[in-house]
Amino acid sequence: MGVTATEYDNGNLVEVACEASGPPEALYLIDQWALQKGLIRWPGVWLRHFLIEGKNVYKAVCFRPSSEEKSAVESEIVKMRQLREKLSMKMEQIESEEIKTAAKQPHPYRS
Repeated sequence: MGVTATEYDNGNLVEVACEASGPPEALYLIDQWALQKGLIRWPGVWLRHFLIEGKNVYKAVCFRPSSEEKSAVESEIVKMRQLREKLSMKMEQIESEEIKTAAKQPHPYRS
């Protein structure tokens, strides 16, 4: 099962079709294909489903992001990584405090 593109010639906008067992597989295959081509699947648009010759075919639109869009995405990725790091450090701090608090508490089964 592969992804095919209608009249794809390295343009900025292309319709792609994929034979798949269901929407999750189709999304995965189309997103992987788009990634290899430097494209992004159009967000917020549901896959269109067709039954063609007894096969499930899903279609989507992909586009080539502009340099501004790429920069915006890269900036958001950096922000998300920083937030994840902060949250991870905060969780470690919370867990450490919980362990200290629990250690101070009398054990319910010991006198």
